[in-house]
Amino acid sequence: NKLLKTRIKTDQKRLAEVVNSKNIEEAEKNFNILSKYLDHVLKLKSSS
Repeated sequence: NKLLKTRIKTDQKRLAEVVNSKNIEEAEKNFNILSKYLDHVLKLKSSS
């Protein structure tokens, strides 16, 4: 769980950097990856 939180923080930080650099396409790609990842995690949690 700690690993998960670290991973999410890292992704959020990366996302913020991308948004700050005004690279919208890259930001959208990273956001989609993060969303899919979170969906996957939530499914795992609810199934256990």
